[in-house]
Amino acid sequence: MPEEVKGYCVKCKAERVIKNVKITEVAGRRVAKGVCPVCGAEITHFLKKK
Repeated sequence: MPEEVKGYCVKCKAERVIKNVKITEVAGRRVAKGVCPVCGAEITHFLKKK
């Protein structure tokens, strides 16, 4: 698992490092889910295929 995963927070309108990252699989794609460290909104980021 990567040390830090970045994703786009739609509430802050900025790219942030995702906090409390959990990597799951949705519809056959790997997804990193977590929260924004600034505002607390949920961030979802699709990861590249291996």
